[in-house]
Amino acid sequence: MFGQFNYHRDFIKNFAEIARPITDGMSRRKNDKNYKRPVNKLTPKEYAKLQSNAPFPDKPEIREAFQKLKTALTTAPTLIHPNFDKPFEAAAMSSQQT
Repeated sequence: MFGQFNYHRDFIKNFAEIARPITDGMSRRKNDKNYKRPVNKLTPKEYAKLQSNAPFPDKPEIREAFQKLKTALTTAPTLIHPNFDKPFEAAAMSSQQT
């Protein structure tokens, strides 16, 4: 589910601040002092085993952050088609090619 929030992060105001408790809770480096990042690239099966062994932390601040993100994603303003009878602002992301 967090991947869905992350996909829409550009449309959720203050996403990083709201999601911080979730990312901190999911970070193995902060929760496990003996954790060392694997040097070799993992196969998909090895990666799935690694992820399935880590329980999702259940803390009040994580639940609150999840609810805030869910509310931000499911309530106005969200992505909708523009109403050309009313004024609106369009924003576009671009990069410069050199």
